[in-house]
Amino acid sequence: MNSLAASVFIVEDDRMVIETYREILRIYGFEVVGWSYNGEEAIKKFKNLNPRPDVIIMDHRLPMKNGIETTKEILQIDPHARVLFVSADVTARSSAIANGAAGFLRKPFELKEFVSTIRVLADKAPSPPPG
Repeated sequence: MNSLAASVFIVEDDRMVIETYREILRIYGFEVVGWSYNGEEAIKKFKNLNPRPDVIIMDHRLPMKNGIETTKEILQIDPHARVLFVSADVTARSSAIANGAAGFLRKPFELKEFVSTIRVLADKAPSPPPG
């Protein structure tokens, strides 16, 4: 992670959850660069994000395209994307990881675990080329 705040993109269909994530991330010094309410919208928005976010928070059950399908498409666009899968459905874990998710958190999770996992993933994000 460079000297700037780590950037996060949120993919979640529950508006209250997005608002909660945005507030938590702001308090802990992250920059939320965007959010989407469904998989199709997430892919369209992700294509236009420049620079790419350090971490993508991905829900599993989404309208239009589920989190696994969305993760696969995002990784086709940018193989370096770091997706943190967040779901109450623990059975999605193996499929999420097998399809490229960099991490998995089961809802409900501890705030400390959420923040530290995002920090770890952001630190592993590739740095943009100099210049």
